[in-house]
Order: sequence, then C-alpha cells, then structure tokens
Amino acid sequence: MAMDRGASAPRSRSTWEDEPAMTLLATRAVAKSFGNVIALRSVDLDVAPGEVHALLGANGAGKTTFVKILSGVHQADSGEIEV
Repeated sequence: MAMDRGASAPRSRSTWEDEPAMTLLATRAVAKSFGNVIALRSVDLDVAPGEVHALLGANGAGKTTFVKILSGVHQADSGEIEV
C-alpha cells in the first residue's frame, strides 16, 4: 500500500511550548578555584525546556570543572545552583 507523503496532518504543539517560560537549571555567579588557580569566575547559565546548550572553550577554560560542580563531584566555592 503506497502512502501519500505530500499531505500531512497539522502538528500539535507540545504542552511546554504553550506554558510561560520555565527554567530547569539556573546558575548564578558560580566560582571555583584550586589553590591559586581560578578555574571558574562568576558563571551564569539558564537552561529552559527544549533548549540545547554546548560548553565551548579553550583547554583550561573550566568546562569540565563546571560540569563536575553541576554533577556534584566538586563543590563550588561560591554562587548559587537552582534545579
């Protein structure tokens, strides 16, 4: 049986698109140092439903440190994390 691919039913919007903006993860002024080496300085990030984010930066920029703080491996020296 052949399918008509030219006509399609209208797509319904998912429920989160109809709701007011919601934040799943927010970080404010997250900082971390290891001795005299500052790994992170005042990092802010907001993640909302449906968004895609990437952490980009040079070697030593603090990407892994930030992810380890978010996952609980390291504790931030200062700042706030809200889930």
